[in-house]
Amino acid sequence: PRLYFRVGEDLSFTDANDDSVTIDVSANAPGFVGLAHPLHMTQDEQSRWGALFGDYEIAQPFPQLGREIYALTDTEKNADALTRFAGRIVDSKRMRGMAARGWRTGQPQDGGGIVWIERSVTLPNGEKTQALLNFEEGLWAGAASEEPKTQKLHEITLGDASYYRRQDPKLFKVLDAVTASEILRAITLLVEAQEA
Repeated sequence: PRLYFRVGEDLSFTDANDDSVTIDVSANAPGFVGLAHPLHMTQDEQSRWGALFGDYEIAQPFPQLGREIYALTDTEKNADALTRFAGRIVDSKRMRGMAARGWRTGQPQDGGGIVWIERSVTLPNGEKTQALLNFEEGLWAGAASEEPKTQKLHEITLGDASYYRRQDPKLFKVLDAVTASEILRAITLLVEAQEA
């Protein structure tokens, strides 16, 4: 079971009722501490934490309790490529800016063109893989000022792959709900920022 807590100004730990809780932070602790995601919490837990943050006027440094949540459709879960963003046009600068959301540019291909961005993903079984967003015309390695101003998005895939040679493709149902949501959130925000 998950225990949600916050660290108070005096470095004490409290729950959503602002009651003190004991958290084992020793090297021998039986669990681990992580960031809460709305998909981990019930509506009641989110509401209680939201009320506490409001009472104390706590500003979250990044969207957390109110974080946007996205889900794969049943069809997408059983696919090895997501096409919901295919054909959308985004600025090359915005594509490069995905590094701030944990995505890095793929390997330059012949001629120095980069035609995908990737994000490391850990599957529920502990296996590591990549989420890849493919696009064209391409970013230019070492020559951003000379590259096309926009990129046309293609599919998102999972696996150790490149745009030209997909290796070990995986169905999207291997993702947990939080990882799927975060992948979809990053690309949705990319597209929405372009269209704003």
